Amino acid sequence: MENGGNCPKGLFGKQDSGKVPGCTIDYWRKRKIMAVRIRLTRLGRKKKPFYRIIVADGESPRDGKFLDIIGTYDPLQEPAEVKIDTEKLNDWLGRGAVPSVTVNNLIKKHAAA
Repeated sequence: MENGGNCPKGLFGKQDSGKVPGCTIDYWRKRKIMAVRIRLTRLGRKKKPFYRIIVADGESPRDGKFLDIIGTYDPLQEPAEVKIDTEKLNDWLGRGAVPSVTVNNLIKKHAAA
């Protein structure tokens, strides 16, 4: 570490990244982050939602391309039905995929059940 705080050595250029005080813009440009998210995609029809729990690139649209389907969520059932393939989920979490807040809550509910 140099005087950039959280930045590794050798990645210094213009100051002020806006993210980490003392870290540079060049650091964030060169940083390799797996931008993969575990999130919901909506299916069903008007007023009858049904969701898939998918793994997708962080920049793809909500109902756009995805990498893998790891489960489903049906909020209209009593109680709401959550099915998750835990093997696939653990595989993607091990690779660095980050679940959204909603999916994280669903994972906790599924684990408790």
